[in-house]
Amino acid sequence: MNQRYGPDLLYLRSALATTLKHYNINHSKVALAGFSDGATYALSLGASGGPFTYVIAFSPGGYVPLNTQASKVKIFLSHGTKDPLFPIQYTSRPILQQLQETLPKSTELQYVEHQGAHEVPATVSKQALEWFLEGAAIMGATYSQRG
Repeated sequence: MNQRYGPDLLYLRSALATTLKHYNINHSKVALAGFSDGATYALSLGASGGPFTYVIAFSPGGYVPLNTQASKVKIFLSHGTKDPLFPIQYTSRPILQQLQETLPKSTELQYVEHQGAHEVPATVSKQALEWFLEGAAIMGATYSQRG
């Protein structure tokens, strides 16, 4: 168990293992998503791989990398350019750079900036959902993709 996450990580893994055991779920489409501090948690925990294959992070305030070298997760990261709580120049833009430096080169990474504040506009949540469901590139969005 990673000491940074304590019992939360153990509980999440146990709950997910139980769910995957009892329900017919596509193991290649297991996402961890969050907004704000939840996005920080989802991104930091999900980028380490494990049972999660997708991470959707809306307006994270930070990123604490764990073991990212073995990660095969796909990441959708978005942030508002007018966010007064977590200004994008101190959060998602440096996080994007950090992800590009720490994750394997083959990592699929979608990055979307929107003109909003500390929020998830309907258009961005729709983009994230379509990206997750289709596994396809998002047309017309501002993004950075590696691969």
